[in-house]
Amino acid sequence: MKISRQQLANLFTYAVLFFLPWQTVWIYDSVGDGEYQKLTHYAVQVLILIAVLLRWKIEVPEAVKKPIKNGWILYFGVLVSCVFSVDQYLSFAFSFHFLFALLLFWLLLDERLKLERIIGFFVAGLIVPSTLGWWQTLIGTSPALTWLGLAEHLAEVPGTSVVEIINERLMRAYGTFPHPNIFGGFLATAILLILWRSRAWLWVKKKIWVATLPLLMLLSATLVITFSRSAWLVLGVGIILIFVWHIIHRIKISKVFLFNFFVIFATVFITAGIFHDAVFVRVGATDRLEEKSLVERKSEYQIIGEVIKVNPFVGVGPGAYTFVLEELNPDQPIWFYQPIHNSFLLFFAETGLLGLVVLIYFFGALVFKKNFFFVVSVISIVFFDHYLWSQWVGLVLAAVVLAMVLRFDGMEEIRPESRFERNESRR
Repeated sequence: MKISRQQLANLFTYAVLFFLPWQTVWIYDSVGDGEYQKLTHYAVQVLILIAVLLRWKIEVPEAVKKPIKNGWILYFGVLVSCVFSVDQYLSFAFSFHFLFALLLFWLLLDERLKLERIIGFFVAGLIVPSTLGWWQTLIGTSPALTWLGLAEHLAEVPGTSVVEIINERLMRAYGTFPHPNIFGGFLATAILLILWRSRAWLWVKKKIWVATLPLLMLLSATLVITFSRSAWLVLGVGIILIFVWHIIHRIKISKVFLFNFFVIFATVFITAGIFHDAVFVRVGATDRLEEKSLVERKSEYQIIGEVIKVNPFVGVGPGAYTFVLEELNPDQPIWFYQPIHNSFLLFFAETGLLGLVVLIYFFGALVFKKNFFFVVSVISIVFFDHYLWSQWVGLVLAAVVLAMVLRFDGMEEIRPESRFERNESRR
């Protein structure tokens, strides 16, 4: 059977979604000792490039063209900030990651991709990381495998993300990600994608439903052992907003959705009960490590004003926050030099008022979409962590979420089959 170029483009795009969790990376240079001063390329970016070259031109409805155009305007604003950066080499390297995240956003809006398959490949890509996450938490260790992008983690080693319970250090689940919080963000997004799509399933094939339930159980249970408060919040806010959306629009919720919700609730409740001591420590934030973390995060808000003052109009440069932080506060421990745990303020500090204006302009095309609440729930991470802007894996997560909002807004429901599929059927 002959495969067309566009079908290959579909396959490579689905492959990108499946391999997003794997952090196979080439560190080709560095401008300092910090983690955020390394210059990198990721293996999955090769897949994105191939998919773009194969696709070359996307098919999208008229309503989606403006958000795409605004995305490129946002990228231009980022490039302007790079020109005035305190370290142009570092900032332009960062803009490379932003470009590829934008290309993924562009790819996911093509009508020739099926929404079910987009969600399916994104969710399926988290199965192995979730299994690995359980190994990490239960055994307290994770091996280093460079070719798979896995770093070594040991619960007893300082610097590893753990929950301290009396004299025990319980390792948080990393999966294949750089940090448990990022893993939690992906898991919460995957669960919400399944939930939101299932609310439209008045009926569903038995095979799909049977396959979905164990996946929901695995993802929900693993979300608990990431012990990521921001990810827990995202899932909670997202579920509440789904119910609010149905009430506002007076739409009946499907039985499949309600059953899926019950499965998630029961799984989270049981898993939290098993790890109740660790969960209470994270929620109460009274442990030594939790108090230390809160103190450090408060201090970040005292320091950011100094960074913004360096160049409030175009920022210090994308990716250059820690570089400036080191110049302003020399001779500090290496852990001190990290981005502020607030993606919005970090973006403002690095791109200035210019970046803020174009960012607001970009989101202006999304605010009035009927499913914008999905952005609200997931993007609530911006106020509690920095990875949605500071790291490649966060940028692509934001790209997936924003693309899904536009697809949920009617691309699939108004167009049950794309123009490409209709043309193929006529042949």
